[in-house]
Amino acid sequence: MRAIFTILNQLQRSFAGHAWKQPRRIVVIKPCCLGDVIMTTPLLESIQQAYPAASLTYLTGTWSKVVPEHHPAVNHVIDIGSIGIPGRYRLPELLQLARQLRRQRYDLAFVLDRSPMLTLLPWLAGIPRRVGPDSLGRGFSLTDRVPVSSSPEHLQHQADIYLELARAIGIPVQQPHMRFEPTPAEQEEAASRPYFNDRNHLHIAMLIGGGSNPGMQLSAKRWPLERYRELLLHLVYELDASVLLVGGPDDSALNEQLYEGLTLPRGRVTN
Repeated sequence: MRAIFTILNQLQRSFAGHAWKQPRRIVVIKPCCLGDVIMTTPLLESIQQAYPAASLTYLTGTWSKVVPEHHPAVNHVIDIGSIGIPGRYRLPELLQLARQLRRQRYDLAFVLDRSPMLTLLPWLAGIPRRVGPDSLGRGFSLTDRVPVSSSPEHLQHQADIYLELARAIGIPVQQPHMRFEPTPAEQEEAASRPYFNDRNHLHIAMLIGGGSNPGMQLSAKRWPLERYRELLLHLVYELDASVLLVGGPDDSALNEQLYEGLTLPRGRVTN
């Protein structure tokens, strides 16, 4: 299979030289989940710096689209629903999405998922250059296969794996940032909340939940609660900070467990 795609890719490259040199339309594919999508933001910044005139589209699911919608490097976000979540979509849906992408005539695709089906998506869409991680041979349809170790002894941070894709095709990686940038309206709304009326302390938001996404529950990935307690005490007593505990509806009980039994100054921790 890999040999067949290698030959097809070589033939395709001869007819699409501009896609390798100066892509005009770029698509990034990462369906899920919030934490993983946040970790793609350094790559987005590097892409924008390398190709400032290019239009950048981000494909992600309904649950995660809030991240690229708030990133200044992204021009368009396509909500692909549950496509990419194991067991939540079917082949006809993937083919329909491929037809939609084909009409946009993208030059370059970054596939940030190791699923063979998602790796195949930009090939079905006729995108000439396709870059992504190649773990256990699942990147067979990519033009630029970047090896990723699956060994526990050689684990990489997810954000570093994504940046390796940029380096593999010659994109300079300087000092990109992981970021979520609220809109001016959101910043104004946040500033109007009582929590921010106190100007005498550093304000820090803490999310201790996570690991809960559509089709995937991995609460074992959470940092131990006792570690968060130590961090909370450090922030309040050593940095003189006010801490806002954030999360979804399912995180309220966990947030309350965090400060049970702790002696904290009045009003310095808000749930």
